[in-house]
Amino acid sequence: MKKLSDFPNYVSTKATNEEVARQLATVRARQSEIGEELRRGALPSSALARFQADKFDSQPIELRDELQKLEKREQFLVSANQESLAALDAARGVASNIICKEVRPQFIEQIRRILRGLREVTDANTQLDQMRYEIDSAGVRTDSIPHCRFTAVDAWDNPSGGSVTFFRRYIAEQFPELKVETK
Repeated sequence: MKKLSDFPNYVSTKATNEEVARQLATVRARQSEIGEELRRGALPSSALARFQADKFDSQPIELRDELQKLEKREQFLVSANQESLAALDAARGVASNIICKEVRPQFIEQIRRILRGLREVTDANTQLDQMRYEIDSAGVRTDSIPHCRFTAVDAWDNPSGGSVTFFRRYIAEQFPELKVETK
C-alpha cells in the first residue's frame, strides 16, 4: 500500500509547511527574547506603553527596529503558514483519495466476508427458532435444549430495523458495488 510519503507533491508541500512553521517559531522566539530584554531593562512591556512618545524614545533603537521588522515578518509568515496548511490539506486529500481507491477492493472483500458471516448467523438463528417452534408446537417441552440463539445479531430482514438491517443499508449506500450482497 502506498503512503503519503510516496507522493512528491505532498512531500514537497509538507516540507514547505514545516519550513514556514519553523521560521515562524524562530521569529516568535526572537520576539520573546527582545520582550524579555526590554523587561529586564525596566522598559515598558505593554504595547500601549511602548508606543507612548516619552517612553518609546528610551528603548534601544536597534531592539525597536528589530522588533518592528520581526512583527512584519511574523505577519507575512502567519499568512504563508495559513496558505501552506491549505495546500498541505489539499495535497493530503489528493494523495489520500488515490490511496483509498487502491485499497477499496480489499475493503470490499472484507465487507463481503462480514456480510456472508452475518447471513450465516441470521440464517442459523432463524433455523434454531423454527426448530424450537416445531418441537414446541408438537407439545414437547424444550427446557432440556438450551437457548443458543446468537442475540448480538438480529434478523437479516428485521422490519423494525436493527443492527444488521442498519449495517446492510449503510454498506449498500457507501459501497454500491455490494448492493447485491446486502439484499
